Order: sequence, then C-alpha cells, then structure tokens
Amino acid sequence: MQRTLLYALTGVLLHVMLGAQHRPVDVFSVSPDLPVLERPLPAEAPVLRVSERQFEELHRLPIGSRTRITLPIKGSMSVIADVQRYAVIDEQSVLRAMTSSGPVTIPAPRSVLLKGTVDGNPGSFVTLALYPGLALGRIVLGDEVHEEYIITPLTSTMPAPVAVVPSTSLLRSDYGLCAVTDDDVVHGRPSVKGAEQTQAGTLRRVTLALEGDTPYYLDHGSDLTVATAYAEAVIAASSAIYERDVSASLYIGQLVIWTTTDPYPGTNSTNLLTQFRDYWRANNAGVGRSVAMLLSGQNGIGGVAYLNT
Repeated sequence: MQRTLLYALTGVLLHVMLGAQHRPVDVFSVSPDLPVLERPLPAEAPVLRVSERQFEELHRLPIGSRTRITLPIKGSMSVIADVQRYAVIDEQSVLRAMTSSGPVTIPAPRSVLLKGTVDGNPGSFVTLALYPGLALGRIVLGDEVHEEYIITPLTSTMPAPVAVVPSTSLLRSDYGLCAVTDDDVVHGRPSVKGAEQTQAGTLRRVTLALEGDTPYYLDHGSDLTVATAYAEAVIAASSAIYERDVSASLYIGQLVIWTTTDPYPGTNSTNLLTQFRDYWRANNAGVGRSVAMLLSGQNGIGGVAYLNT
C-alpha cells in the first residue's frame, strides 16, 4: 500500500514537473503606464513591460537551450513561440566607451536573446531581445496569412514600456530594429527543410567591429546601458536572419561608443562613410573583424558600413 502510494505521488510530481517545463513563459505583463506619445498607438496595440521574474528565469537558461514563450500581438490575441537562446557577445568581445577621460570598459549587457518560430505557423519567424526593463523584437507570421509585428520601446529610458505594433503602422520608434522592412525578411525565405539543414550544419562566424558616434549615444538618452543594448539587439536580429538564410552567425568583436566628441563630423551618409573608412584605416588596423560598421544618430542615418576597413 505504501509503495503504491509512493508510486502514485511520484507520478503526480513528475506530471507537474513536465507540465511546468512545457508551459509557455509569459515574458510580458500589461503595463499600467502609457507615456505621452507624439502620435497615438494603433488600435488594440498591447502596451507591456518585461516581467522581472520571467526575465530571471529565462536568464538562467544556458545558451543554445530551447523554451516556449507567450507573445501578445493584438488586443487579447497572443501567439506561442518555440525559441532558442543565443548570443552575439561572448568572452572575446571588447566593449568600451570613449569618454573625455579616455576609454572606459562597458559591462556586457545582461540580456536574453531568443530566436525561433510561432507554434503551428509554418514560415513564421521570431526574434526577441530582452533586458531588465527593455525589449525589442519582431514577430513574422506565416506565408499563408502574412502579418508582421514589431516590439518596440516607447521611451528612451529604462524601465521602458513596450508596444507591439503592426509593421505597417506609422509608429516607427527610434528603437525599431534597424528599419528592416517586411520585404527584407520574407522574400527568399527557405523552406522548413532548408532551415533544419541550416541549424544542423556549421555556421560561418562573421565578426563585426561596431562604433556608435556621439549622436547615437545622445539618441539613447546618454545612457550607455541602453545604447549598448540597442546595438546588441540590432545585431542579434540580423544574426538570426543570416543564420536562417545563409548559414552565418554575427558576433560583436568590438563595440565602441563615443560619449565625447567623435571623429566623424559628417552630416550625411556619404561623408560619414568616407570619414569612418579613413579613421579606421589609420587607427584600427590591428582590430580583427570581418566588417566595420558605424551606428550613427546623425540625422536619423542609422548605420553605415565599409568592407576592407
């Protein structure tokens, strides 16, 4: 009798544990606060905050492990995504700020980067970068009924409420993921079989050297934590697409953010590109990278890159 009871209790406990493992994680909670915005949010756009407790739970997951998360998309509608944790910053990455007192090391972001697909939605694609009090991401639903949603912060300070808005919305925050359009991610998407082959194969590593100019730093509230998180989130979203489409992963080998006057006085992309190229050839010949890229807040340019710099 005692042995039977023990088996029964063990079975119940195992059932509860397995159920907990497969229950989707609610990454977000409804935000009680809505900041003053220049334009109203689209109808039924959820306004959310990153759940501190769930962030900590996800942060304990090893890189490469999988989980399932719930993502609100519109009104009371939500989707469940099967995602994998990954990284674009590792122990080889060098992060520093160029200040008026000289270079200062920037701590690596405390982040959870996730990529994957929506359950039961062939052709879907999800990327999400989570931080304590900040989130950026994209949800692309499948080929048959195509919809795309952007997860974007509503303020430049942390903690920041985030909104989930259709990509067709006029609301395009400064924190939109590198202004990549829907067409950039969807056309030419490989089949599910092709995606599996990509995951099973060896990924080529592309090492990026990034630099954020002074306007970029100012655009992010003069906050190195936010500016660094945004750079990581942009590269993470790009890396997920590269992995899916061309079997290559992006890593940040170096990130420099200028908090003092930067060496790039140009006000358009052509001038900035030339100045960036010349500066890197003269000063950074020893920095190992596949490509160097400038993240610029100058006149909303966004980013410029030069091969062979």
